[in-house]
Amino acid sequence: MKALVLTLLTLIVAGCGSGGQSGPLSVQQALDGTSGEPHLVRGALIATGETIRLCSAILESYPPQCGGPFLVVEGLDLGSLEGLTTADGVTWSDRQVELRGTVAEGTLTIV
Repeated sequence: MKALVLTLLTLIVAGCGSGGQSGPLSVQQALDGTSGEPHLVRGALIATGETIRLCSAILESYPPQCGGPFLVVEGLDLGSLEGLTTADGVTWSDRQVELRGTVAEGTLTIV
């Protein structure tokens, strides 16, 4: 019985990955190079005007600003996300979000 449970857990964990990817990529990992296939990327979301960025960090200003490396996000409907805050023309996520898309030349295109 113990061997059966261990085998099932191994299969479940192995099935959770995507192409050897054990979890979402950081913004920096996505910028460093991806295969052109869709990836899950984690970061802090900040939108100003028409520009949406997935940032490595949020600076503690008010409203917050993008800190560190970032990806420009295309094809994202902000209305589809919950938990966003807006002030002074800036919309941001209070916690990190995960977005799936392809990365090319500093842009994450949502798929």
